Amino acid sequence: MKKKITAMVWLLTIWAAASCTMMTYAAQTMTISQNGLKLIESLEGYHSTAYKAVSTEKYYTIGYGHYGKDVYEGMTITREQGEELLRKDLEKSVASVNQFLAGSGISVSQNQFDALVSFTFNCGIYV
Repeated sequence: MKKKITAMVWLLTIWAAASCTMMTYAAQTMTISQNGLKLIESLEGYHSTAYKAVSTEKYYTIGYGHYGKDVYEGMTITREQGEELLRKDLEKSVASVNQFLAGSGISVSQNQFDALVSFTFNCGIYV
């Protein structure tokens, strides 16, 4: 819980700093930057072996927060596989943030977009 609160404070700090110092871009389809990807990796942490954060969870988690029925007890992956899973998992968050921004007519900087994708990935799309 403390890690999630720290992550949210960090993301809000990025948002505030970017709001004051960065130019905004016209509404367009954006992608996560390399800096955004590294931020998410650092916040999620890398786990080479599948684990359950809470014993009552239905599925296991592996890599940089990859969770689902494709992850099983005892499963191991390399860091490169973890990065690939993260990129794939982020596609839904990126699409969701782009859809929200386009529908709202909101333009954001790259740093703001990365922070929104990180927040969406952490909380989930349907929250």
